[in-house]
Amino acid sequence: MFRIDSGTSLADLLAIQKKLQLVQQRQLTLVRMTAQFGANQVRDRIQLTGRNTQGDPMISKSPKRLGRYSASHGKVRQEEGLRTDLINLTFSGELLNGDSWTAIQDSDDSYGAGFNENAMSERADFLEEEFGEVFQLSADEEDAAADYFNNALTDLMTVTF
Repeated sequence: MFRIDSGTSLADLLAIQKKLQLVQQRQLTLVRMTAQFGANQVRDRIQLTGRNTQGDPMISKSPKRLGRYSASHGKVRQEEGLRTDLINLTFSGELLNGDSWTAIQDSDDSYGAGFNENAMSERADFLEEEFGEVFQLSADEEDAAADYFNNALTDLMTVTF
């Protein structure tokens, strides 16, 4: 990022000060962007791999199955042209679309991922009862979000002398 020693000029110190002020001004934006990155990571894991937060495949508990779904729901999905080889929590598209599952401000200075609508949050609670924790970051996703934040912060802090 930068290094300060006895040879650092006043102009260089002022440039560093400006960068620090910029970081302070954009801090909440970086946090929001990182939360959205995390929300996207969770959505991708669910939709592309059909796995819960622990990495376990989501599979219906029904004794009669079609793919990973119960036989009755699997048949409906097939009739709609939807896949049954993995449970991706996508039927209507409402649950995980960008208007529903997104970065949400928790307090004045923090963000997390969540649902904008109570109905979707209740649906997610039901799904987690069925499949275990689903809507949290996995360890790998936490690492990716931390890397995303660190890279964005490094980009913002880079000072050219």
